[in-house]
Amino acid sequence: MVNQILKNDDTVAIEINHSITIAGLSGAVISHGHRIEVFDEQHQPLMIGQQYLLFLDNIPGTTDFKGVTSWHENSFVIADNQISQVSNLETPLGKGVHLDLSTFLNKVAMAINTPCKK
Repeated sequence: MVNQILKNDDTVAIEINHSITIAGLSGAVISHGHRIEVFDEQHQPLMIGQQYLLFLDNIPGTTDFKGVTSWHENSFVIADNQISQVSNLETPLGKGVHLDLSTFLNKVAMAINTPCKK
């Protein structure tokens, strides 16, 4: 469930208190009565009920979304007023690194609101 939007896309607007579909590298399906699970070892699956900061792009022609870059670079888990990357990789924050949530969100807000230099 979406509870906050830092920047929205005019082509397919995300709405507060609505669910969205995110295409990712891990997941599970039931096919012919069998559960099939696939996981990317570099990226932990997103868990229902957990809070995340995601950087997403719309998948053209759909109302679904994908990460703006590789999943390990744009998915962050929020817990106990701290933020950390979802992946087990060394970038972008570092494996096991936890940062202050307010400080991180302030930096994200500044980046979103600063025009790109040409």
